[in-house]
Amino acid sequence: MIADKDHIEALLFEKIAGTISEQENLVIEHAIASQPEVRHRWEELNAKMSRPKAKALLENLDSEKAWENIQPRLLKKPATAKLFLRKLAAAAAVLLVAFR
Repeated sequence: MIADKDHIEALLFEKIAGTISEQENLVIEHAIASQPEVRHRWEELNAKMSRPKAKALLENLDSEKAWENIQPRLLKKPATAKLFLRKLAAAAAVLLVAFR
């Protein structure tokens, strides 16, 4: 069972963005299948991200430009890079949902 709600949210957003690792995908898939509250949140996010505006925004993201903006920050703090990327992915997903 995944206990940390922030971690669950981050994994769900990574899954939607297509940036989730195989191992983390297995973890969140199990949580979706076995925990009704996680399944509900997944269905809710998936429905919002399936809307035309959200799809268009996802399709028009320039990952290369985003990487150029983020890379210098990652080089400064390598120990917190993964946490930073998760927060960034979550923030991006929130923005996508907000512009539905």
